[in-house]
Amino acid sequence: MIGLLGRIADPGAMQATKPESNPPAIRLQAKVYKLTKPIEIAHSGTVLEGHGATLEGSGVGIQIGALSNVTIKDVKLVGFSTGISAQGTSSLTLSGVTVTGANTGIGIRLGKVSGSQIQTATIHGCGSGVLLTGCSKVTIEKNDFTRNELCALSLDATSTCLIRDNNFSYTGEKADADGRAIQGVLIANGSDHNQIMRNQVVRCKTVGILLGQEPGAPCTDNTLEANDVSWTDGNGIVIQGQPSNKLIDDTEAHCQVGLLLQRATDTLVQGNLVVGNSRCGIEDEFGSKTNYTGNAFAMDTGSPVAMYFKSSLDHSADIRLYQNIFIDYAKPLTIENTSPMTLNSNNFIGTPSLDIEDLAQVTGPNPLVLTSSNDRLRSATFLPSAGPLAALPTIYDHLGGVSISGLLNPAGEAVVEGSLTGAFQGEEEVLARYKGTFPVEITFPQRTVTAVRVKGVSQSRSAYLILLGEQSLAKNKPAEDDADTIAVPNSAVDGDTRSLDHGWSPKNGKAGEWWGVDLHDPVTLTMLTIRPKSKDPNGFWSKFRILISTTGEFHGEETTVVTETDWSQRPGPIRTYRIAPTVGRYIRIVGDVDQSNVLLDQFCAYGINH
Repeated sequence: MIGLLGRIADPGAMQATKPESNPPAIRLQAKVYKLTKPIEIAHSGTVLEGHGATLEGSGVGIQIGALSNVTIKDVKLVGFSTGISAQGTSSLTLSGVTVTGANTGIGIRLGKVSGSQIQTATIHGCGSGVLLTGCSKVTIEKNDFTRNELCALSLDATSTCLIRDNNFSYTGEKADADGRAIQGVLIANGSDHNQIMRNQVVRCKTVGILLGQEPGAPCTDNTLEANDVSWTDGNGIVIQGQPSNKLIDDTEAHCQVGLLLQRATDTLVQGNLVVGNSRCGIEDEFGSKTNYTGNAFAMDTGSPVAMYFKSSLDHSADIRLYQNIFIDYAKPLTIENTSPMTLNSNNFIGTPSLDIEDLAQVTGPNPLVLTSSNDRLRSATFLPSAGPLAALPTIYDHLGGVSISGLLNPAGEAVVEGSLTGAFQGEEEVLARYKGTFPVEITFPQRTVTAVRVKGVSQSRSAYLILLGEQSLAKNKPAEDDADTIAVPNSAVDGDTRSLDHGWSPKNGKAGEWWGVDLHDPVTLTMLTIRPKSKDPNGFWSKFRILISTTGEFHGEETTVVTETDWSQRPGPIRTYRIAPTVGRYIRIVGDVDQSNVLLDQFCAYGINH
């Protein structure tokens, strides 16, 4: 069967069968094969069972032509410029495939492939993870395409694909952008009718998701839904000159601009969470016929502007803002020559009034502001929920309640869940259950969570929160460090979570340096929270200890309550440690590794006063 397989170093290690009544089968052993030319799949119906085998070589690893019903399973490809290449194939299944070390090459390249699927694949260290050109009806789900150089997934002239539950994070994290476009997901050149759902697109170099790389045919009717596009060095989601696309329930957080629209038309932007972006939440340049409905903007450590609109007087914008929530902005909107524009039934929390001069900095015509009974000013700090069965990352750490509009038929009750990891894979805890009449506001004892999920309810717009550190026993208490620079240590317990690069840093970046706080009186401590540098959650000691003392001497009488040996976390602003109840007055964090770029933005301590 060498003609079926191509040349390999050890063909005798394979078992290939082709009974008359069965499709061809290739079975590899769990060993390393060094290829001098591609494995060429020559027959429809072929099943390649890798059994954990590793293929090493250059050029193309596995080549598939205009065949049907081909399956590749559980094989690892290392060092190829293209791991797997398929051209004109239909009903192709790639399952459990791993491609690494293709450098500037491509992990998987599909051309004119239809009715196929890529599942549970892993692609690391390639130039591009997966490239689809001229494909249709391809399902890509539950894959790990992280830490590639230029793009995790690229759709070029590709339509009606389902992309869901994948991880496209850390694209270009080690690359020098050098003028090159680096993005987690690229949708370009006439790609339409695709569904991009529930993907992690976190910490990509310049753009999380880019729709429409001009020039090219229009990309229309693509739906981006429930994706987390956060912590990019540049912008979260960018739409360039493309019509009739939908962005629903996505999270665009801690980027420069959460969502950037450039000459985009007929766009629906609905139910998105936009929080903590440094330049602005959403920027719309020369757009038209865009509906912004039910989005939530929360000012964290980011820009004072939630939405920035820029156009010209000879351009008809026809922009509509309906039922959006703006939390804690002095003046959330900046509008330059954008007309017509209508504001209707929005909630503004923290603005002095609903007068246009208090809502927007306007150049050119004023927007039409239509108030209704839904317009309201509130002082309570709250955060919107993303809706039924959706996990929402919180910008604060203590959850105190939720606001629910109604049940989702046929749900019998509303269930509020909180998670410290955001995974919701069994580690979450139930915070509240409710059966009764709606709408309702449910309150419960404050819990430390980094994500909240509300199950069984209709789209729910708010989860009430207490600000980070509001209940902290360490807030505004005297702090010190080994360098005895009292003023700087105090900035790590002052409750300021908005100022960029705020907080305390060790003087020399050497192991043994420490920061500490005096709680004034002995207390029983149960939880400790560390917020590192807002734009670099891993900018903290990778190894450290947290000590608690009743005397403040730290000469052996102290209790070590946390020993961290691998500070790594899902991108996000807060790390919380639950500890056994420990009595003490003095808390000290000691670095156990030489490390620069360490910043303690805020430290919080929770427990019971005696």
